Amino acid sequence: MSTSKKPVDATTLAKSIAENTASIERYREENALSPLNSETNSVNVIYPPQVEQARQRLLRDSRQLQELVSGPGDLWQVAGMREMICISLIRMVHEFQIPRMVPLDATVSYETLSEKTSIRVGALRQILRAAITFGMFEEPQSGYVAHSTLTKRWAESNGMHDWMEMIGLVIAGATNIVPALRKDPEMGSTSNSSLMVALGTGDPSFYQYLNRNPEKAKLFSRVMSAFQSGDGYDPRHVVNNFDWAALKGGHLVDLGGSMGEIAFALTKNFPDLQITVQDLPSTIQAALEQPDLKGVRFMEHDFFDPQPAHGADVFMFRWILHNWPDALAIRILQALIPALKPGAKVLIVDEIMPAIGTATPEVENNQRVLDLMMLHVFNAKVRELEDWKELFAEADPRFVIVGVQEPQDSRLGLIELQWQG
Repeated sequence: MSTSKKPVDATTLAKSIAENTASIERYREENALSPLNSETNSVNVIYPPQVEQARQRLLRDSRQLQELVSGPGDLWQVAGMREMICISLIRMVHEFQIPRMVPLDATVSYETLSEKTSIRVGALRQILRAAITFGMFEEPQSGYVAHSTLTKRWAESNGMHDWMEMIGLVIAGATNIVPALRKDPEMGSTSNSSLMVALGTGDPSFYQYLNRNPEKAKLFSRVMSAFQSGDGYDPRHVVNNFDWAALKGGHLVDLGGSMGEIAFALTKNFPDLQITVQDLPSTIQAALEQPDLKGVRFMEHDFFDPQPAHGADVFMFRWILHNWPDALAIRILQALIPALKPGAKVLIVDEIMPAIGTATPEVENNQRVLDLMMLHVFNAKVRELEDWKELFAEADPRFVIVGVQEPQDSRLGLIELQWQG
């Protein structure tokens, strides 16, 4: 597949930007939403698919126009430096909790912020005035700081606060990619991911690090829950894209099923389905405290250990294997084998990386960013379909693919395997 870009010109991009902006504004007007501007753009809006596509085109074309106008010199010298400074500012602003020190609807002096942060007033002024040029804060009166739309939301939203905290961890990993590559050129060990090299704790993986740091574990759980709250991860994509009715009350085992979100959605639609959710002890204990388990069984199990639920009809891994390098993903699959009956299904619900050059630039860029996040944190990856096929064959050639679906509006594909043992 050719990866060369189709030539694009500034006039065409500008026209597309105008058309897609008009589509978004028309929808906002029809739905009594304020026009997009720096004063009102503080609330996330979930657009219907057609308008969301216009928004994505607008983002794509805006980036392309900026790249085109900048030229290669500015793009890599100026823009590269800007991104580095922006990242450092985000870390500083968050680490010192400055958004929560600025009144929501008033100003505060640099001197007061200096006292609260213990940063010398001159250095703090230097930092925040740079941050202002990136949309962080405003200085409506000389010497006094107020919130911008961005930082006001940062201060008010626990979700955004959690995300910024998580970014701090990921940035530490991203900036240590070279030492990690030198230490482990194969990038195959969870203990040598760039994040684990940065943390320097000696833990076998990021998950073991979280087990030893309960507050970080809670943070990670909250961020992952928020990340999956979008429509692309909605349980309906699992409910609607596998023939659950054909199981006729059979047994599903949801490995790494957490608090049972997918299981509950399935049992609502297929009440005869027997469902067992498996996860680590701390997660299962929390899940069992839920007021209504809806007939779902919860079982403590580490999916690296031999599977105890012999004879189940379907074993499902939803959003699991992309967190593990190939060698460990193979071990996870092989741990199922003693429990598999002939004809049993294994359902992989996970990211499928588009083959290079087959997706729109914005879709591929989003997936490549996630791919590198997996590399930084876990030494794992987002797999292309061919990668998945190789993984299954190496785990055991008796894992045979019988179906692949990539549902519209879903971030996750469904790969259906049948055990032909």
